[in-house]
This record gives sequence, structure tokens and C-alpha cells, in this order.
Amino acid sequence: MPERIDPFYLTENRRSTKAVHAFAQRFSQTDASAPPSVSFGPDGSPVEVVTYADDDADACRRAVGAVLREIVDRGRVAPSDCVVLTPRSARSSWLLSADGSPVEAWPYRLMPEYGPEGAVLPPPTKGGQVRVATIHRYKGLESPCVVLAEIDGRVDSADLASLLDVGATRARSHLVVVAGESVAGRIGG
Repeated sequence: MPERIDPFYLTENRRSTKAVHAFAQRFSQTDASAPPSVSFGPDGSPVEVVTYADDDADACRRAVGAVLREIVDRGRVAPSDCVVLTPRSARSSWLLSADGSPVEAWPYRLMPEYGPEGAVLPPPTKGGQVRVATIHRYKGLESPCVVLAEIDGRVDSADLASLLDVGATRARSHLVVVAGESVAGRIGG
């Protein structure tokens, strides 16, 4: 058995756009000795950061609804190609309900990706339904469009970079961050 195995670094991103890749790289906590990662995807649209007043659940839901209207209603992305990701559990999220029922982000309904017992639910099939899940539960999955939401003062600042890195790398072509005013300036676009 070898004493030491050299690490293998993934240095090519052929999945997401250059804009999404560049945003995620700003928050990546990769080993400093690792070679830089390069995106070979298309340029893509810039990552958008939309703010809402801290500690205002209704403002957060309104912001998510406005973002979804902008993305879907302009015909850029089908609702089934969008996912809203949050760092909060169903017990503390403004976008997930503890009982697994949909949450309104008018005119859309946020449909949980997972049931109360953790079972994967079928994907939404109705026009006004968009999937919602936690960032960590969605790790390893991807979607053409990702809306990272509830990125606010309730997020531990020590976890912020990791959450943004993991959440951003779920997006293939379009990323929007819905952030509270207290952290929006640190995130940038």
C-alpha cells in the first residue's frame, strides 16, 4: 500500500457558464497548492444579487417571487428547470414548510424536493410550481437555473463561503442570489 497518494484536482469545469464558475470560485475553499480551475463553458449572463430587508420573511418571499417572474415569465427558463435553494432547514426556513406543504412565492408555488421523512418527491409538473430544497441536500445535483435564497444575517458568517460555493456550483447556466442587506455587500455580483 502506498504511503502517500497525491491528490487529484479537478481543474476543468465543462458544466457551468464562465459567469457562474467565476462567482463560485470566489467562495471556493480549495487547497492553496491546487492548480486553478478553468471554465470551458459559454460566457453566460452575470450572476445577479437581489436584496431584501433582513429579518423580513415576506420581503424574502416577494424577492424570490419577483426573481422567478423575471426568469420564467420572460421565457428564459421553464419552471421545471429552476430550483430555489436555501441554507435553512424546514423548521427555520421562510421558503420550506415543516409539514412539506408548498409555500407561496406569488405567482409561484415552491414545491419541496424532499418529503418530511426525507423521501424524494416527484418533480413538480404544473406550470407555476418550482422546486425548493436545502443547499446541502441538493449537493451533487444540478439545475439549469438556481436561485440561492435566505442568504442573510441568520447564516453563520463562518459557513457563508461554503454555502455560496456549494449552492453556486449547482447552477449550470443561470444563478441568482437573494440575500439580506447585511450580507449582500459582501457577496457582490
